[in-house]
Amino acid sequence: MAAHRRRQRRKELEDRQRLAELEAAVAESEKGVLGPDGRYRMTRKLDPSVSTLIIDNLKSDRICNVRVQAETSGNELGVWSPDCFFVTMKRIYIEVELVAEDSFTVTWSRPPNRKHPLLEYVHEGDTTVMEYEAEVQGRGTVAAMHVTRTFSPAETTWRVGGLAMDSVYAFSARSKDPKERWSLLSPPMEIVTLRQMRVFPIKTTEQLMIVQWGRDQQSESDYPQRTAGSEFFISQERTMQYHLKVWNNNDRKSTLVDKTFIGTLNRYVINYLTPNTTYFIEARACNAAGEWGSWSSHAEVFTMKLLNLEVDAVGESYVKTRWWRHAPDATLTIQDESAEPNLEQQCETVYTSPETEIDKFQVTITLLGSDQEWEWATDVPNTNGTATCYTIEKLLPDKRYQVQVRASYKDDEWGTPSPHVATATLNVVSVEAVQAGEDYLTAQWHRLLHTYQPQWGDAELHLGSLEKTLKWEYRVTNISDCKVLENNSMSGQDKLDDMNGVVVKEAFTEVTNATFEGLEPNQRYRVEVRYWYLPIEVVKTSVSASPAIEELDDQAEQDETIKGQPGIWGEATHVATLKPMVAIIDEIAEDFFSLRWERDPGAKKYPQSCVSELNPEIQGYHVVIDQLDTLGQEKDMAEGTLHIDHKFGPDETAFRVTNLVPATCYNVVVRACADGQWGLWSKACVLITLPKLSVTISNIGEDYVVLSWDRLQNQLEHCQAMVGSSANVSRYHLEMYGVDHPYHTDKKFKSTRTTYKVKRLEANAVYSVRVRSCDANNVWSLWSDQVTLVTLKPISVTFGKVAEQFVHINWLRGQQNADEYQHDPAPVMPETAVTKYHLCVFAAEHTPSAPLVDKQFSGETTSFKVSSLNPNSLYIVIVRAANTEGQWGSWSEERTALTLPLLNIKTESVGENYITIGWDRDEPPQAALQCGIVVDSTEWHIVVTSHDLQYEKKVTAEELLETNNFFTTRSLKPDSKYIITLRACYGEGEWGLWTNPVTFLTLNQLGLTVSNISEDKADFTWGRGVQSAQHTYDPNVVIWKGLITKYSLSIKKVLSTGNIPDFETSGKDDDNQLSIEREMEINRYKYIQTYCTSDELHVNTEYMVKVRAQDDHEEWGEWTELVFETPPLPPGKPILKKAHSNYIAFDWEPPDPYNRYLYCVEQAISKTDKGVKKDEKIGSDGALEWKVVDTVSESYAKIKTTTALTKCRFRVKCCKMDKSVHLWSRYSSVAAFTTAVPPEPAQNLTITSLSKSTATLEWARPAMLQPAPPPVQQTAQTSTTTTAPNKTGPQQKITFKIMLGEKDGPVQFMGTTRVCRYELTDLKPNTHYRVQVQVETENGVSARNTILKFSTRADTAGSSRQHRQSITVTERMASTAPVPPTTSRDMVGDTQQSSESSDTLGNKVRLPVLSPPKTAPLQSTSIPHISARPPIRPPMSPPPRDVPRRPSVPSLPVPRDRRPVPQYQEESQDILPDLGGAEVVPGSPAHNADGSHHSDEEYD
Repeated sequence: MAAHRRRQRRKELEDRQRLAELEAAVAESEKGVLGPDGRYRMTRKLDPSVSTLIIDNLKSDRICNVRVQAETSGNELGVWSPDCFFVTMKRIYIEVELVAEDSFTVTWSRPPNRKHPLLEYVHEGDTTVMEYEAEVQGRGTVAAMHVTRTFSPAETTWRVGGLAMDSVYAFSARSKDPKERWSLLSPPMEIVTLRQMRVFPIKTTEQLMIVQWGRDQQSESDYPQRTAGSEFFISQERTMQYHLKVWNNNDRKSTLVDKTFIGTLNRYVINYLTPNTTYFIEARACNAAGEWGSWSSHAEVFTMKLLNLEVDAVGESYVKTRWWRHAPDATLTIQDESAEPNLEQQCETVYTSPETEIDKFQVTITLLGSDQEWEWATDVPNTNGTATCYTIEKLLPDKRYQVQVRASYKDDEWGTPSPHVATATLNVVSVEAVQAGEDYLTAQWHRLLHTYQPQWGDAELHLGSLEKTLKWEYRVTNISDCKVLENNSMSGQDKLDDMNGVVVKEAFTEVTNATFEGLEPNQRYRVEVRYWYLPIEVVKTSVSASPAIEELDDQAEQDETIKGQPGIWGEATHVATLKPMVAIIDEIAEDFFSLRWERDPGAKKYPQSCVSELNPEIQGYHVVIDQLDTLGQEKDMAEGTLHIDHKFGPDETAFRVTNLVPATCYNVVVRACADGQWGLWSKACVLITLPKLSVTISNIGEDYVVLSWDRLQNQLEHCQAMVGSSANVSRYHLEMYGVDHPYHTDKKFKSTRTTYKVKRLEANAVYSVRVRSCDANNVWSLWSDQVTLVTLKPISVTFGKVAEQFVHINWLRGQQNADEYQHDPAPVMPETAVTKYHLCVFAAEHTPSAPLVDKQFSGETTSFKVSSLNPNSLYIVIVRAANTEGQWGSWSEERTALTLPLLNIKTESVGENYITIGWDRDEPPQAALQCGIVVDSTEWHIVVTSHDLQYEKKVTAEELLETNNFFTTRSLKPDSKYIITLRACYGEGEWGLWTNPVTFLTLNQLGLTVSNISEDKADFTWGRGVQSAQHTYDPNVVIWKGLITKYSLSIKKVLSTGNIPDFETSGKDDDNQLSIEREMEINRYKYIQTYCTSDELHVNTEYMVKVRAQDDHEEWGEWTELVFETPPLPPGKPILKKAHSNYIAFDWEPPDPYNRYLYCVEQAISKTDKGVKKDEKIGSDGALEWKVVDTVSESYAKIKTTTALTKCRFRVKCCKMDKSVHLWSRYSSVAAFTTAVPPEPAQNLTITSLSKSTATLEWARPAMLQPAPPPVQQTAQTSTTTTAPNKTGPQQKITFKIMLGEKDGPVQFMGTTRVCRYELTDLKPNTHYRVQVQVETENGVSARNTILKFSTRADTAGSSRQHRQSITVTERMASTAPVPPTTSRDMVGDTQQSSESSDTLGNKVRLPVLSPPKTAPLQSTSIPHISARPPIRPPMSPPPRDVPRRPSVPSLPVPRDRRPVPQYQEESQDILPDLGGAEVVPGSPAHNADGSHHSDEEYD
């Protein structure tokens, strides 16, 4: 009561505060205002007598809310009335259907009111229309136009006609309701009428006309008279059809074109028109309604006249033409095509427009008079419209042609060609040769006569005016290399390319003959002439009148701007100049030579049919001989050199020159005289007399030298010279001796031999050599100059790095230079360059024998690594070199090398998964240190291999030092055979040989066995087994016998997800893991089997246990793992479902809903029918005799029996079906049934307290289970935990199960209770729930249970107050279908259930056990329990890990400030998956959870 009074006082204070706020708002303004959020708000205080209120100034298409609150005489405010939502109507909508040139059609309508997405009902106004009123108001120039018209409710379309084209009109409408009230005018719609059609030609030629029509584009910027902010409509509707008419001679009836076109076509091409003719055009358009508009203003068009063509002049290869066009008889110049034509505007020019501009002209030329006429066309660009003439070039001389011209307009449209004009070209100029010499020619020329007649058929030849000849131009071309004249089979292009010679003469002359000098002898020349004329264009532009020819020539000479143009080259003549004179040397010796001369017999000969040759008479010869210096230049005469200058007669052609100097250079020239003129000097003939012999050293080795001798002929640097021959030599003489040491040799050779190899010389020694020759007359020549030489130094061999199988060999030759030998002149040094080396390596133990290495190298290689050698062996090495000639020198001195012995592997320890090794090497003998460099190992490469594993590791010297020169290989497999080997690295990536492999066997893994498995206890046994038999018999396998010093055992639960636990990452404080270690005596080396017992395990839990051992090297072995599972939880107590005279049906709850179980049902017959006795619960021997009556896979059994129901006892045990070994659980509680009637549902299900996360549920016991009233006081309260006898049977124990479902999701078990009250916690704010209470007794479970629906409070500040409203549930009978078994186990159950364990839990699981050795086992050790038994879960507590909880159904989020207020609804229905039923939720979305009002503007 005190709490109720406090709530009343708090409510009064809140009402007074709201009243004060309302009065302040009314005092400020009684009109509606816009709040900060832009929403309309109005608060008005009215007189008590006022019950009607008209609200004005509202906006259209808005949803509003109205609430009324009453105030009492005591200034107390009542509650607000329910929300009343209404929506204002939308304004009339205008739509334009069609716009024409003089009219438009519009429709109007009022759109329906919009619907609020969250409101179920909104009041709407009366939309009945009694009458429409529409008005049209002109804008701008038509502002005086104003029309208003009324329409019936069925009329919503108006076609407004009689309008002006291209004008703006405003249209609006309004409606009248049944109460004679006019609505607001619709927003004005400003409409623009269409513009008039316009037609105009875009292109006009002689026979073609392209017509285009359409309307000009309209835009808002074209109409400044429009009203700002109003809706503006410009029609974009396309035209459906066009109608075009074209006629001529101003006769509309005789139409040339009368056609209609689709609306997408606005252009038409008219062909085959008549030139110089007038045409008229007009067009109109048809809109979508099929209405034709007015005709456009007609346009007048004139076609062009044909072109006129004229020939101005002709030449040998060209024809000059000119054309023009006269204006039509009636012309019109349109400056702006967009404007309408003006028929009164006349001009003499031709009708032009951008589309009729002439891009180019085409001149067509036709060759006449040949066997087959041919023609070609040339395009003349009309740049800037100035193309009125054209010169047709590249024509054939003396031919007749026919010419015509036509124009090309835009888009490559060709006009009609002009009439043909016949013309002809001039003939060419012919040249004739008169005289020729070695370096000159003389020729004369004239023009050939024409070969055509002045008339050709009926066509008159137009030759134009004759152009004046100004001068002649001749050209002389050297065509000596041209083959076209001799080869007639060459193609045309090859002939043109071959005829292009070298122009040697080109000049102008006023006469018709000329002499060409400065030519070359024996060359073929082409002589051709052309004329230069004064173009007729120059005459027309430079001279206004027609003066005399003499005056025009004088003016052309004085005026530089008047220049002539050339014609084509005429017929050429081919002529050759005379051959040159040559001097011929027949014999050259050391002191004379023989000379003769003639015209060059080797000069090229030209066929007489291809050239004109002129041979004049010879009158004498002139010979000059001069001595030259070593550079080939003439010496001064004062120095006593030879100079001969002599003339001979025409019959003398030979001369012998004597008394010359050996090895001297001379120059000879000659020339001839013909026709009284001396010709050109012959080409200089340079010769050199024979020199002495010279000796050459071609190759020098360590013990040999190769000599050669020859007579070197001198050659000039700037010119070539003739030399003599040494063919008359009969033999040679060679002499060689040692310098500063006794050596001499003397040899003679035939004339055919000029080389000799001197052998058996000393290395690094000096020698001298000279040679002379003898001719056929037995005369010896002078000795050659002496040549001194030095032989090569020998090669030295050294050794580098030496290992087990390789050795580095280096070789080098010492440096040599001339300063070492102090000889004048300096001796010839040998070539030290080496092209290749030859290396041979022999085994010292088997010498002499074939070399182990016989290899050649390039000259740049001076070292080599010899591999594949034997360890601890001696080898011999020799090297030789080859020079640039490929000749091998002597072998070097023999050197010996000794390789290192192999490494030895020493096994230190072997375990289950590792091996520890060390290694050493036998000391090499002292002699090995003198044969090379012994390098310490920097790295070792260790390899461990098996049939399925290969392990590699590289260890540095620093890493090995840290492990005391031992290496351990881990991650091996137990009881497996491995091979280990290693090799050493001697730096720079050079590895030695692999050691002899060592085969070893890892220790066997520990064996682990689990037995005597119960709910909380299991026994473990482990020990090391014997090695595999297939490996132990091999004597080459290293079998290690290790010592065990410690064992480690670890047990851990397997996660509920099925993941194997991670023992390494689990902490020592983990309750789910237990680890123990046991120290062993170090002196015990035999296998030891140990035992262990772990108690206090968890029921229905999967465990992983593993064990490992540590040896005397503190190395742990591999884990031996084993997974086992404890028996499951017992089933629930059997609950009666149905009892019959010959069978009993009951069910029970499974241990969990996630596994499949096999159930064993047992039955016993009790001697009494008064319930289960104590000894029956305990299950003592002799109390009851239990028998297996059924084995089922479902939690339901139907037992046939004729025994009385009250004497039957039942119990159930289970095991998992998916396990290979069936571990049976304990028995369930013994069930004894007192009656066959199941309990009734709970009564008066009520929510007594509610918040955002909790709810308190209360109910009443079923009527049949109500306790008996006290015998004396009827008003005393009865305990909810005691029962009284009733008509159904003896006193029964009642358990209530709470089932909860969120929204439309499935119901879930929440907990059990013995009292009629339960508190639901951890609920979600502002969420709908369904709750149900099941009544359970020994006789079964209640059916047709009542379902209560409720919603938690919103998560706001004002929702903290608990809701105390109580709702009594009215029971509604549902179907009598059986209730399905629940999905959650009753974790409370009978408090005595833990003591009802059966003595039949003898579950044992034995896994394969490795046979331990026959030794005394250690004493069994008991492991402390891992974790306590799972406690009994209180209501709403999460399920244990081994009994997963059913996942909850996620709830949909409710938008903020739109959640409904708390609500309650009661309904009786069984617990089925589909909890249907209608639900009415009071309240409105327009209110927030705290009761505050919000506007609907946020939903717009």
